[in-house]
Amino acid sequence: MILFTASGALSAAFAKQYPCQIISARKLNDAELTEKLKTASVVIHNAALLQSNVLSEYIEANYGLTKRILDLTYKINPNVRFINVSSMSFLETADAYLPTEKMTDYAYSKYQAEQYCIEHPLSKKHKNVINVRFSTLFYKDETRDGLSKLGFDAVHKKQITLINNGIAKRDFMPLDIAAAYLKKLTTTNVLPIVINVASGKSLSFKYFSDLILKRDPSVKCLNLEQKTLNVLSDFPINALKELGEIEFDMDLEFTKYLSRLAFQKTI
Repeated sequence: MILFTASGALSAAFAKQYPCQIISARKLNDAELTEKLKTASVVIHNAALLQSNVLSEYIEANYGLTKRILDLTYKINPNVRFINVSSMSFLETADAYLPTEKMTDYAYSKYQAEQYCIEHPLSKKHKNVINVRFSTLFYKDETRDGLSKLGFDAVHKKQITLINNGIAKRDFMPLDIAAAYLKKLTTTNVLPIVINVASGKSLSFKYFSDLILKRDPSVKCLNLEQKTLNVLSDFPINALKELGEIEFDMDLEFTKYLSRLAFQKTI
């Protein structure tokens, strides 16, 4: 049985395609959580705090909870495959961490969680732990990511706003593709300690605004000059080729999203 440690968009997308159980590990005491872990063959740890103004809250939610779940798993069911949904936020390059002083509080807490997973006996002794870092997810939900918001505004407001002329690039991955990669990781015989899951293609927001304007030239395009954080968008995908690359067309994914929004608008 595949057990997710939290609800959310990723676990919901997975559940639409594959059998699994979703719990809120944060809300369970150790006895309750132990009962859930006993029956699991795979634990996908996706619980995380994304927004806080306090470092200690990030550490408790992202490092502390990871430690608690992993320690319990090792104690009662060391044959479990433990998949930690980690983060790209603490990376300087695809293969190197940022200096800790340059990490955001969120990134630092996720970095500490990943390090704990890497050094844990379930990883060192049993080789049953993997840390998976996803590139920028395309949720197709305007409240969750910038690309979805761009498409939503184009359809519903007939106006989009680019930051710095849309030069920022991302390696976008549709949510259902990310879920499919997770499924592959539950059964693969070769389990790396860490893996970057990305498309290997870096596309700018300007690229997608051009797709929007080609589709509907009546959409007004505004620009806002603003200082932004650098987001890593260049990833080699050799490890994914060994795992089994899932190919998709990001242009098609985005235009299908626009068509869905347009259809929903007419209802």
